[in-house]
Amino acid sequence: MSFKEGFKIGIGITLVAALVMGIYSALFFAIAGDDFKAWQEKWAPEQPLDQADLQMAEVPDLIINPWFQALIMFIMVFLIGFIMNMISALALKKVKK
Repeated sequence: MSFKEGFKIGIGITLVAALVMGIYSALFFAIAGDDFKAWQEKWAPEQPLDQADLQMAEVPDLIINPWFQALIMFIMVFLIGFIMNMISALALKKVKK
Protein backbone atom coordinates (compact mmCIF):
# COMPACT_ATOMS: atom_id res chain seq x y z
CA MET A 1 0.00 0.00 0.00
CA SER A 2 1.35 3.42 -0.87
CA PHE A 3 1.46 6.30 1.57
CA LYS A 4 -1.21 8.13 -0.45
CA GLU A 5 -3.63 5.18 -0.35
CA GLY A 6 -3.12 4.64 3.37
CA PHE A 7 -3.50 8.34 4.07
CA LYS A 8 -6.77 8.60 2.09
CA ILE A 9 -8.28 5.62 3.90
CA GLY A 10 -7.14 6.90 7.29
CA ILE A 11 -8.39 10.45 6.71
CA GLY A 12 -11.80 9.06 5.71
CA ILE A 13 -12.01 7.06 8.92
CA THR A 14 -10.83 10.07 10.91
CA LEU A 15 -13.46 12.36 9.36
CA VAL A 16 -16.25 9.90 10.11
CA ALA A 17 -15.11 9.49 13.72
CA ALA A 18 -14.73 13.26 14.19
CA LEU A 19 -18.20 13.93 12.75
CA VAL A 20 -19.83 11.28 14.93
CA MET A 21 -18.14 12.60 18.07
CA GLY A 22 -18.99 16.21 17.16
CA ILE A 23 -22.67 15.35 16.66
CA TYR A 24 -22.73 13.30 19.86
CA SER A 25 -21.13 16.15 21.80
CA ALA A 26 -23.65 18.70 20.48
CA LEU A 27 -26.57 16.42 21.34
CA PHE A 28 -25.17 15.58 24.76
CA PHE A 29 -24.67 19.21 25.79
CA ALA A 30 -28.00 20.29 24.29
CA ILE A 31 -30.01 17.51 25.94
CA ALA A 32 -28.16 16.56 29.12
CA GLY A 33 -25.80 19.48 29.69
CA ASP A 34 -27.70 20.93 32.66
CA ASP A 35 -28.14 17.53 34.31
CA PHE A 36 -24.46 16.77 33.78
CA LYS A 37 -23.45 20.07 35.37
CA ALA A 38 -25.73 19.36 38.36
CA TRP A 39 -24.17 15.89 38.69
CA GLN A 40 -20.67 17.41 38.63
CA GLU A 41 -21.60 19.93 41.31
CA LYS A 42 -23.06 17.19 43.49
CA TRP A 43 -19.90 15.07 43.49
CA ALA A 44 -17.14 17.68 43.22
CA PRO A 45 -15.27 18.89 46.32
CA GLU A 46 -16.34 22.36 47.48
CA GLN A 47 -13.13 24.36 47.14
CA PRO A 48 -12.20 23.40 43.55
CA LEU A 49 -15.87 23.84 42.60
CA ASP A 50 -15.87 27.41 43.94
CA GLN A 51 -12.72 28.17 41.96
CA ALA A 52 -14.25 26.64 38.83
CA ASP A 53 -17.40 28.75 39.28
CA LEU A 54 -15.28 31.89 39.48
CA GLN A 55 -13.40 30.93 36.34
CA MET A 56 -16.60 30.06 34.46
CA ALA A 57 -18.08 33.45 35.33
CA GLU A 58 -15.19 35.10 33.47
CA VAL A 59 -15.45 33.10 30.22
CA PRO A 60 -17.73 34.14 27.36
CA ASP A 61 -21.09 32.39 26.90
CA LEU A 62 -19.78 30.89 23.69
CA ILE A 63 -17.76 28.35 25.71
CA ILE A 64 -20.94 26.78 27.13
CA ASN A 65 -22.69 26.65 23.74
CA PRO A 66 -23.36 23.03 22.60
CA TRP A 67 -22.28 23.82 19.02
CA PHE A 68 -18.98 25.29 20.21
CA GLN A 69 -18.39 22.18 22.31
CA ALA A 70 -19.16 20.06 19.22
CA LEU A 71 -16.63 22.04 17.18
CA ILE A 72 -13.96 21.59 19.84
CA MET A 73 -14.67 17.84 20.01
CA PHE A 74 -14.51 17.57 16.20
CA ILE A 75 -11.16 19.39 16.09
CA MET A 76 -9.65 17.30 18.90
CA VAL A 77 -10.75 13.96 17.42
CA PHE A 78 -9.63 15.03 13.96
CA LEU A 79 -6.18 16.16 15.15
CA ILE A 80 -5.57 12.97 17.12
CA GLY A 81 -6.81 10.87 14.19
CA PHE A 82 -4.67 12.84 11.74
CA ILE A 83 -1.52 12.22 13.77
CA MET A 84 -2.33 8.52 14.14
CA ASN A 85 -3.12 8.38 10.43
CA MET A 86 0.25 9.85 9.49
CA ILE A 87 2.09 7.39 11.72
CA SER A 88 0.09 4.43 10.39
CA ALA A 89 0.44 5.44 6.73
CA LEU A 90 4.19 5.82 7.15
CA ALA A 91 4.47 2.47 8.92
CA LEU A 92 2.35 0.60 6.34
CA LYS A 93 3.77 2.05 3.16
CA LYS A 94 5.73 -0.29 0.95
CA VAL A 95 9.07 0.84 -0.34
CA LYS A 96 9.29 0.71 -4.15
CA LYS A 97 12.21 -1.33 -5.49
